[in-house]
Amino acid sequence: MKEQKVILSLLCYGLLLVCSLVAAALVWNSFANGVLYRCTDPLFDLWPPFVHAGSGDTYLVPKPLVLAIWGGFVVAAFALPAAVLWVIWRFTREDESETRLAV
Repeated sequence: MKEQKVILSLLCYGLLLVCSLVAAALVWNSFANGVLYRCTDPLFDLWPPFVHAGSGDTYLVPKPLVLAIWGGFVVAAFALPAAVLWVIWRFTREDESETRLAV
């Protein structure tokens, strides 16, 4: 029974992680290009380097700041599904303990 809960939790985390990474990619693409750097490539710029040599791309803020903000997006994208699952686990665990006390 415990193994099933672990497997279910990992599957839920994986599904939520995909959604979180897609959302982070969309937010990054709409936010970063033109504010943090200027990239002339038509594709998503989701992975460093964001500025490509010889193409007229430039950083509008210091490169370490761009990488730090990008790192924050990545950490948030991985942490958000874990936080959601933890909150759900806490609420369902409290419900189980209340039903045990009531019986």
